Amino acid sequence: MRLQEGELSFEFAPQVDAFKYDATPIYLKYLQKLGDGTKGVDLIALSGADVWLIEVKDYRSSQRTNPSPFEQDISQKVRDTLAGLYAMRAGIVSGGDYPERGQRALEGRLFIVFHLEQQSHSPLFPPVALAANLQIKLRALLKPFTRQVWVLDRQTSQGVEVCWTVSHAGANEEGA
Repeated sequence: MRLQEGELSFEFAPQVDAFKYDATPIYLKYLQKLGDGTKGVDLIALSGADVWLIEVKDYRSSQRTNPSPFEQDISQKVRDTLAGLYAMRAGIVSGGDYPERGQRALEGRLFIVFHLEQQSHSPLFPPVALAANLQIKLRALLKPFTRQVWVLDRQTSQGVEVCWTVSHAGANEEGA
C-alpha cells in the first residue's frame, strides 16, 4: 500500500494496514473541530501487534513557519491522536472498519516516528532541528506513552526496523 504525504511517498508492506489518520471521517467531522482545534498525526500503520504513529515534515524546499517548538507540536498531535483512537473504537462514525482499527491500535505496542526531511547543507534552508536533540526531547515528553520514539529521514533508520520505505513522490529513490 502506498500513501503520499506532501512530496513523500510511503510504501508499506502488504500485510500492514496503513491509513492517513488526519483524513479519516472521525478526525475531519468531529475531532478537528474540538476546542482550539484537535491535531493528529499524518499516518497510522498497524503491523501485527505494532502500532506506528507517523508525523511527516518535509523542509527540503521550504522553511518552517510554525513558531512552536517541534517537540510540543508533535507531542500534542500524539496525545490528540490517541484520544481520537478511543473515539474510533467507540464507533461514533458509521461505516468502514474504524472501530476495529481503533481497537487494534489501542491494544498494540506503540511506536512514534517523526519523519523529518530537511536540507543538509544549504545556506538558504538551514536545518530546522538536530534530529538527535529532538529525539531526546520527544522521548522525555512522550515517556508516559512509550519509549519507542524516533526521528528518522529517508537516509537514517537508526537501526529501527520499520514496515515501510520512503521515496520522493514520482522518484525511485528509497530509504527509511
